Amino acid sequence: MLRTVGSMANTAPQQTVAGESLRLLERAERHVKIEPDPGGVRMAFDLPPKLAPVFTRAVMRVEADVLREYADACGSDPSAPLPSPEWIHGYAVVQLLRRIAYGTDTPPDRTTSSG
Repeated sequence: MLRTVGSMANTAPQQTVAGESLRLLERAERHVKIEPDPGGVRMAFDLPPKLAPVFTRAVMRVEADVLREYADACGSDPSAPLPSPEWIHGYAVVQLLRRIAYGTDTPPDRTTSSG
């Protein structure tokens, strides 16, 4: 016989970003350092072992989103240059940090947001 625990029935669904717990991603974000660099920015990750897989999976999902966007763009403009794997990874990390900050997989577009 299956029983449900009273507190579980009243628990709100867990909020996720890039398929991972937003709460865990917010904890992981505290271990990401971004510093200015002559070539742009430098990112340093000092993630605890329990948070590293969560953050890594989320980055990989965002990288997949970025690659899909470029695949669609290549369909409309075959002469468009493809970004490097390093650029895709860096861009995906920045996009993930934006998603975490807004608490959603669809943060407002910088060009259309006011403020």
